[in-house]
Amino acid sequence: MDASEGAKEEIERILNHLRSQWPGVKMVVRGDSGFAREEIMSWCEANQVDYLFGLARNSRLQEE
Repeated sequence: MDASEGAKEEIERILNHLRSQWPGVKMVVRGDSGFAREEIMSWCEANQVDYLFGLARNSRLQEE
């Protein structure tokens, strides 16, 4: 089981509730590398939600 399972649905539920109260507020989702999943990022992009996810250390990032 992926630790992020069900996260997109929860993010969607929470942000929809927040938007019902504050429709003009810019939304940003912040999470660790466990949330850096295509399903979550695609949903955010399709729903005008910015996101910032940390990435686990890896050799490619270390070279940069």
